[in-house]
Amino acid sequence: MNPEALFSRAAAAELPEGSKERALATLALRRLWHAVFDPCPELARLFGEKNREFLDPFLEHAAAKGLSMRWSLHAQLLLWMKASRPTDVAPALVQELLAAAAARWANEDQSDDQGAILHAADMKGEALVAWKLRSPEEDVRVVVVKIPEPGHPGAGVYFTTFPERRYPDALSWRPVPG
Repeated sequence: MNPEALFSRAAAAELPEGSKERALATLALRRLWHAVFDPCPELARLFGEKNREFLDPFLEHAAAKGLSMRWSLHAQLLLWMKASRPTDVAPALVQELLAAAAARWANEDQSDDQGAILHAADMKGEALVAWKLRSPEEDVRVVVVKIPEPGHPGAGVYFTTFPERRYPDALSWRPVPG
């Protein structure tokens, strides 16, 4: 099977009708749709019935760039929207997308770090912080915090992690991975 079919509706449609490969590609695309829209009601509301017309070009972009569909998915979606659909990027949507990325980090990251902070230039003195769960009964906690001048180089999306449960004194920003 062409691995591109797992990220591209057009490539999936080229697979034989009724085949196991096409069924797997359809399930993969449905999983991505849910991964993108379920944690982002504002994004789902914004695109409503036209959500596939919005999502398909992003998935094509992500496949072409080799982007991960892991925790940074929503941050990469934000970067893509800023480049291709800047009029759709409102402050509430920036916060929602970064909150989704932060929550996924808290659920997926396997490092010893206990928390992550995400920031985009349009957040004006605020960032989102997520902590890993201590127990299965806990919910992921993502909060908005005030930050001093972030000290990162620009208009992208940046993050930093910290090893302890408490908020760090110094922030060491890195671009969000692809």
